[in-house]
Amino acid sequence: MDDNYSVMLQDRKIMAFGGMLLALFSRCGPPAIECRPEDPGCSSELALSVLALSENQTTGGGASAQKIYLFVTSTFSAGNMGNRATTTANCIAERAAQHPALVCTNDLAFLSYSGDNLLDAPLNHGVPSSVPIVSPTEVSFDSDWLGLFDSNLSNSVQGAGLSSITPQYWTGTQPSGVVGNNCLDWGSNLGTESGLRGIRTATNGTFYNNLDEPCNLSVTYLCICW
Repeated sequence: MDDNYSVMLQDRKIMAFGGMLLALFSRCGPPAIECRPEDPGCSSELALSVLALSENQTTGGGASAQKIYLFVTSTFSAGNMGNRATTTANCIAERAAQHPALVCTNDLAFLSYSGDNLLDAPLNHGVPSSVPIVSPTEVSFDSDWLGLFDSNLSNSVQGAGLSSITPQYWTGTQPSGVVGNNCLDWGSNLGTESGLRGIRTATNGTFYNNLDEPCNLSVTYLCICW
């Protein structure tokens, strides 16, 4: 493959990425920003576009970022939010709608999956491990990634001024940063299964694990970008 052909392919990828963003806003818009494959409010083409955005993101390219931004989804979700690609795609759409000024190249749902603990996000997803975690308005949660899991945060979700439409949010994560009950890897919305939730007023371990609630109850969840 010659250099000119490689450049042409790269240009096409960039154009396609821009087209996906345009489709996101023109077809779905902020009221229906989740755009998961199972959502009837968005077309199948749009759902594929949003998933493509998450698949095209780099997982290590943001390692030189100076900050990690944490924010809250604006939509309710039962426990069947979907796999990592789906929840990350929702975070991309949420950031674009709620916080368009954030300059991030990577997004991740603040949820633990089996074999994919939040604690291990630097290893598994290229999350920078030694930079502050802040709100979109620069209010600090902690000075580095490991500090998030010592049950001594600088601010709660509410204290950081983040809007949350529910008192709790899904995490599926124990205070140590490892996976706990998580609605069968966020695949179940049955009342017989359960998932861990954090509470928006907490700066201790209940930031992650305040309640173990049935998966048929809907709340928000958190996202990060860097």
